[in-house]
Amino acid sequence: MLKTIKVINTPAGEAPEIVRQQWVGSLLHASGPNDGGEVGVLADTPRPRRLGYRVEREHALEVLDNISPAAADWFRNNSLWSPYFVFGVDEVQEIHNEGS
Repeated sequence: MLKTIKVINTPAGEAPEIVRQQWVGSLLHASGPNDGGEVGVLADTPRPRRLGYRVEREHALEVLDNISPAAADWFRNNSLWSPYFVFGVDEVQEIHNEGS
C-alpha cells in the first residue's frame, strides 16, 4: 500500500544541491520504509544501505515538474535511469489522512 510522504529536508545524493533542494515541500506517493539497496543517479554504483521510501520515478518527476521544471529536466537529462527514487526516513515525513 502506498503512503503519502512530504519531503522536509534536502535529500542526499549526487545531483547538485540546488536541484535536490527543489524536492523540499513536495508530496509523493511512496512505499516503505524499507532498507533496500540504492544506486547513485550519476554513477551506477551502490550507495550505503539506509532506511528509506521508494517513489516511482515517473510520479516523482511529474510532482517535481510542478515545483521546478528545471530540476525535473535535470534528472531527466542527467541521471541514469532507475524505476524509482529513494528518500531517506530523515528526509521525509509521513502524512496521515484524517480517519486513518
